[in-house]
Amino acid sequence: DKVADLDKYQAGDSVKGHNKAYSFENLNMLDKAIECYEKALELSPNNSQILSNIAMLYVKKGDFDKASETLNRQ
Repeated sequence: DKVADLDKYQAGDSVKGHNKAYSFENLNMLDKAIECYEKALELSPNNSQILSNIAMLYVKKGDFDKASETLNRQ
């Protein structure tokens, strides 16, 4: 199944982490997507696109305070 395949996939760089997060997002697994984006951000801390993606996911979850906090990290 798709989730099992994604769980086997190990993010070795920020691009792989970003791709994994995007896949979880498409499966509507927003918490897993946020987790993957955060890991990608650790490898690429100045990547504003990743921060924007995280904030967007918090908006989708209805957590506007967390979205705002995330955008203020930029």
